[in-house]
Amino acid sequence: MWAGDAGHEIVERAERLEALMGMWTGEMITEATWSDAHQIARETARGEVKLMRARAIAEEGAALRRQVDAAEHRLVRERGRHLACQASDDEDLNSVFHRAMQRGGQVAALLERAHGLLGSPTWSAEQLREVRAFADGLST
Repeated sequence: MWAGDAGHEIVERAERLEALMGMWTGEMITEATWSDAHQIARETARGEVKLMRARAIAEEGAALRRQVDAAEHRLVRERGRHLACQASDDEDLNSVFHRAMQRGGQVAALLERAHGLLGSPTWSAEQLREVRAFADGLST
């Protein structure tokens, strides 16, 4: 913040500060002028910090959403691969899914947890091709 008799100016560049200092006569400003400039600088800084905080919160939320989306994608893919390994040709993966959950044990508990997080899967044609290709590529 530059405070002078001609008014106050928020200085954002070193070149502008150098120019203002070059034009300065060396006279001291009054306490009232300094106080006014200080108040303007504080309010300007508060506004900028508020904007930066809002931007940071939005960016953090977007990053968290991307992480959750990626985790959901991996969970759907791995659940599909697991089910495709158990399914016979052309068997509906959701039938295999519900049958596996009813068997009990640790695998059923994990599948139930996945069901609680994502619900019943809706498989796209691409996902079905991918998981079946994965299962077909496995050796015995």
